Amino acid sequence: MKILHTADVHLREPDDERWQALEEILEIAEREKIDLLAISGDLFDTENIGEQLRPRISNLFSRRGFKILLIPGNHDREVFGKGYYFGDSVHVFRNLEEPLDLEDLKIWGFPFTDLEGPELLRYLRKIKKGSNQASQVLLFHGELLDAFFQRKDFGDEGGSRYLPVRLSYFEGLGLDYVLAGHFHSELRIWEISGGGSFIYSGSPVSVTRRERGPRKVNLLQPGEGPVEIELKSRFFQQVSVEISPFEDEDPVGKVKRKMGVLPDNAMPLLEVRGFVDGNKLGKNEEQVINEIKNLAVEYNAEENSYIEIRDVGMILEEDLFKSFEEKLERIEHPDQNDLWEMALRARLEVKK
Repeated sequence: MKILHTADVHLREPDDERWQALEEILEIAEREKIDLLAISGDLFDTENIGEQLRPRISNLFSRRGFKILLIPGNHDREVFGKGYYFGDSVHVFRNLEEPLDLEDLKIWGFPFTDLEGPELLRYLRKIKKGSNQASQVLLFHGELLDAFFQRKDFGDEGGSRYLPVRLSYFEGLGLDYVLAGHFHSELRIWEISGGGSFIYSGSPVSVTRRERGPRKVNLLQPGEGPVEIELKSRFFQQVSVEISPFEDEDPVGKVKRKMGVLPDNAMPLLEVRGFVDGNKLGKNEEQVINEIKNLAVEYNAEENSYIEIRDVGMILEEDLFKSFEEKLERIEHPDQNDLWEMALRARLEVKK
């Protein structure tokens, strides 16, 4: 039994990049000949959008060679609570009391609710440990407290807690996998004491700048470890460049080299810091910064860039620094550039 796992698609409009990511996931499901596609909450970005897109989704999710499993998330739970039709290949879990039995696999769905603490823990105990032969899977949409995430790792959720759980809540339930949604940043896996894995798939498209690195879906077969499959959807990628006046490489060329290796679907988050020697470059501080800004435009990073560069050419011409250079050359220290940087920063502090 092969399962493909994703979550937090947050559909907004037909045929936009999020819709295209969902179509790619369906193509992967066909290619991998899966049996089940598990979407662990927040298929839609809002309940109103879910109402509008439901007819198109029902067509998209029909006539598939695999079953599509859905649970409501905190963004779209009311859409699924009305008994609407989502396609002839779809099974919606609307409560925890009605698991789905498929051959040697029992699947439970935990729709998003406002439970927490002891009440939530008691509700989870509705899961009954199956026979030794049957694997058990739980679809879940909520917040894993053990992970020590920041609020931004869950998308634009504000400061509220959403169905908060700990790994210990799942101990003794006989679950092989908890296929979870709500955490956007990346695909992450934790082991549950006593057996089983808790897995966040991450969002299939970067919704916020916290969602960095290639987007992925999770392919698994009970009894085997998960396999990550990379998507073609857009993602944010941090590009940090340190500029030093003691390097031979042109600073603008260095930024271009680092940006040039990114794949086409990467959205750079460019951060450039450091110092330049305007005398050595034949360019002043303003010219260097403007050239880097033009690069940011070329690589579609103009709105996601931070540039902090200072021209220290005049300081490097001071007698103090020339004397320091002579002494440093006699020492033949292996980290000369680091010592230069330390001396330069100290000089700039004094200059303040």
